[in-house]
Amino acid sequence: MSLNESTSNKYDEINVYSSSSSSPQESSPLLNEERDVVDEEERIILNEEEDRIILNEEEERDFENATVENQESSISRPRERSSNFELLRILSMFFIVMHHFSIHGEFEFSSEKVTLNRLWIQFMYMGGKINVNIFILISGFFLVNSKKLKLSKVLKLELQLITYSIIDFIIGIITNVKPFSLSNLVEHFFPVITNYWWFSTNYIFLYLFFPLINILINNLRKKTYSNYLIFMITIWSIIPTLYGSTSNQCSQLIWFGFLYFLAGYIRKYPIIERNIRSFIWLFFGVLSYLFTFSSALFCDILGIYIPSLAKYYDHFFGWEKFPALLTSVLIFIAFSKMNFTSRFINLIASSTFGIYLLHDGPYMREFIWKKFLMVSNYKDNSLLIPYSMAVVFSVFTIASIVELIRIHFFEKYYMKFIDSFSKKIEELFS
Repeated sequence: MSLNESTSNKYDEINVYSSSSSSPQESSPLLNEERDVVDEEERIILNEEEDRIILNEEEERDFENATVENQESSISRPRERSSNFELLRILSMFFIVMHHFSIHGEFEFSSEKVTLNRLWIQFMYMGGKINVNIFILISGFFLVNSKKLKLSKVLKLELQLITYSIIDFIIGIITNVKPFSLSNLVEHFFPVITNYWWFSTNYIFLYLFFPLINILINNLRKKTYSNYLIFMITIWSIIPTLYGSTSNQCSQLIWFGFLYFLAGYIRKYPIIERNIRSFIWLFFGVLSYLFTFSSALFCDILGIYIPSLAKYYDHFFGWEKFPALLTSVLIFIAFSKMNFTSRFINLIASSTFGIYLLHDGPYMREFIWKKFLMVSNYKDNSLLIPYSMAVVFSVFTIASIVELIRIHFFEKYYMKFIDSFSKKIEELFS
């Protein structure tokens, strides 16, 4: 009951009593005393209510001031980024370097016998497409909640690509892999449109379209969204897996777009059972990884008796094949449920894209794997496994150092101008 209602009821009781005992002109001493008591009670209650309102307003102002102070404190001490996905980036790039060791080293093994070295090179080869899937899943997971395209990030990526494109061109000239010409030099200033790195070109195009994709994702009902993913998995993954083709059934950009939608669904509608810990998901991810690899062993053994089957050893390795897709998703979910922070991991993870650009340029890969290291010479060597791991670790580490130097001694300074320029352009168009 409110204050006004309580006071009104007391007056009503007095009026009823007065009307039943005396005329309107008459008023007994008892009734006058009761009226005075009610008036005094109302005054006290109103004063208490006013004091309470003033006190609440002061507390609310104190709370707002404290909140502002906390926000300013958090700005002055930025929270360190969680390292779960950063560690996954590092591991994925390490496996991608292993993949490049196997594929660009041009190892040729006889299909008449199964050797440990042959299986090891196939194992290194398998990690490439699976971990490309993981990279796109990570990007989609974070970008799906972004509202607008950032011009500064596009320019940042473009300048990074141009830098490593020029470096690769210089390496090509120094190592006599690529002769110098003005037309070749000009070509290296446009690495995106010339598709210098297939992954980078497709990734930038995906980034340019993500605001439109997010509008679609945010306006899809959950049932429609899930039905779409089931349909896409069926036509782009399950059917190609059963059909028997070893080639990609869709373009790289379409596949990247599908992975973006898949990551967006995982972010928007968590399908992860909260009670299942990350190590369980990781266990099933590793199990799926080993199952996918077992197909190579199966084809190698049967290939001894049926040579035509030997060429299908990598049938399940393609990024669109269902075992590879399932492995990617399981590992991605496992790391999404982890929660830890490491500055060192975050630092190394910031160099992963540069590691890819430096070591997998068309001329650099020709120089590293074939001319300088000549890794194929270790095809039948018993030291192939430790040698390959040492080489992969060395390439990863050196490329990471080069990228960190580029970031802290070059990008750190020119990005101030890029950020200012981008902000003015975005304000102009907005």
